[in-house]
Amino acid sequence: KKIPFKSKFFDYVVGWNVSYYMENEDDIIEDHIKELSRVVKKNGNIICSFPKKNCFLFDKAIKVKKNYVKIKSDYFKIRNEQIMYRFNYRQELQRLFQKYFKEFKFSELNQDCFGLNYNFIIFVAKKK
Repeated sequence: KKIPFKSKFFDYVVGWNVSYYMENEDDIIEDHIKELSRVVKKNGNIICSFPKKNCFLFDKAIKVKKNYVKIKSDYFKIRNEQIMYRFNYRQELQRLFQKYFKEFKFSELNQDCFGLNYNFIIFVAKKK
């Protein structure tokens, strides 16, 4: 939520499985996106990954409010009670990020890794 770098510091930022972790139930995803945008230079690039709704992370998660869930059954037992923002579709990701970013390119990772469904949306975008 608070990246310890100056504004417009980076040409590239990789947000791999980080931006959807909320500090508490009152935290909002838009603040995380705005902060990510703050540290990227104009025309800089971001590469982000987000778990899809059917990713193992969300097994038995409890809805806190629309698109926010509390993790209850983390396979690795390190994220239990963590609040996360759960994206449902690529279009939702683009809608939330397009205030600050453009030229989206999407990919998906759907992998069964020893019985765990690692299902992620990955995208690259350019800062406006």
